[in-house]
Amino acid sequence: FFGHCAPPCRFEDTLILSLIRVPQERASLAAIDNMEAFPSPPPTWVLYVKGPNDGLAPPPVPIDGRSFAFGLPKEPDDLPSLQELSQGQVPQLFPEGNIDCKVWLKKLLRDLMQKYLALLDTLLQPQLQIMSDGRPKSVAQVEELQYLFINMSHLLNMQRPRVARQHLIKLMQEQVDRRISLVESVESVRRQVATLLQTTQKAMAEQVNSASEFLVLP
Repeated sequence: FFGHCAPPCRFEDTLILSLIRVPQERASLAAIDNMEAFPSPPPTWVLYVKGPNDGLAPPPVPIDGRSFAFGLPKEPDDLPSLQELSQGQVPQLFPEGNIDCKVWLKKLLRDLMQKYLALLDTLLQPQLQIMSDGRPKSVAQVEELQYLFINMSHLLNMQRPRVARQHLIKLMQEQVDRRISLVESVESVRRQVATLLQTTQKAMAEQVNSASEFLVLP
């Protein structure tokens, strides 16, 4: 029975254990206090549960339907048609669907110039010309000019995503060119420093060789 009993603990061992235990307890309490002093992580921490690189890659671009930006749903913001915007009050002078906006802008611009010249001719007439609906002809021509301007403005709004894409491409190309120029300047400085080091090393080697000729061994 006495052979299996633990040896009595000495006073020196108890003192050493107490000295080790107290700093450990203080360190754990200090760590808890420091953790409580910092704010809680943002709700987006769930995006990085698999690692620090998780969540950095953007999600695939949705083909249709809703998408999410900064954790919030975003509805597709397609440009409504001209009839929807004007509630049928402005006639649409270009066809629906996938059209060449450049061609139709040129066509509407030619129509605009022709109708503007026709309006000038009407205003130069000595007598006021009245249409079948009782309105002056100049008023109807001004209304047609307004319709042309509205249609051209809508065509320009249809091209805004393409303009924004081209602007983004230009900005990215400028960034690439700037970085290439920076790399070339760093490479030029590196070559200059390498040449200077080689020249300095060669000069030091020549000085050492010339100084060794005057050394006198004991």
